[in-house]
Amino acid sequence: MIRHSTIECGDDHVTILAGKLRNNRAPPTRNVTVRHNILGRGMGLAIGSSTAGGVSDVLYYNNTMTQISGFGNGQGAHIKMRTRFGGYVKNISWIDNVFHYVSGPAIYVESGYQSGWKRTCTNSSGDLSCTEVDNITIKNMVVHSGSDGGSINCFDNAPCTNFHFENIKIHNKRKNHKPIIACKNVASGTVVGGALREMFDEQSCTSLETLP
Repeated sequence: MIRHSTIECGDDHVTILAGKLRNNRAPPTRNVTVRHNILGRGMGLAIGSSTAGGVSDVLYYNNTMTQISGFGNGQGAHIKMRTRFGGYVKNISWIDNVFHYVSGPAIYVESGYQSGWKRTCTNSSGDLSCTEVDNITIKNMVVHSGSDGGSINCFDNAPCTNFHFENIKIHNKRKNHKPIIACKNVASGTVVGGALREMFDEQSCTSLETLP
């Protein structure tokens, strides 16, 4: 558990990792809670990109990013996946988090991270080595000043499943510019409320079900 801390850095404020393969093995990371922290200068709350052992049951709860001006490519909620690390990212929640300023995508699921932006996932032998992404919740998230809604960008041969989005407010720093979240290779998920649904791209996010 990480709690009641002040974190300021030149990279992710917090990222949860699960190692790289050593002799075809890597330790899992699970049951992690990050709550009630103050986040100064930095780049958000992340998972990955080292996920070989699997990351599961992580809760980012009631953290506040206080920076009010731009820095780097900071995101709010960020999942990073490399093409050859494999493993899984599942049962991850961002709940009740506030970001005063986000210079990059507020929500970003990024396949091909630092991997030449390749769209398929393989290991050194050419076998599939995809990161499984399942059961991701983002709820009660506020971005007071942001530049982009974001994207959920999963591998072509490893679609993500079971996203849940609820009560997300992203205020764009550019007046009259509506933040949009795009989807690619998202197999299933839910969005609560018609107003929030309008934040998701109509053409690319058709797999997301709208709930009342």
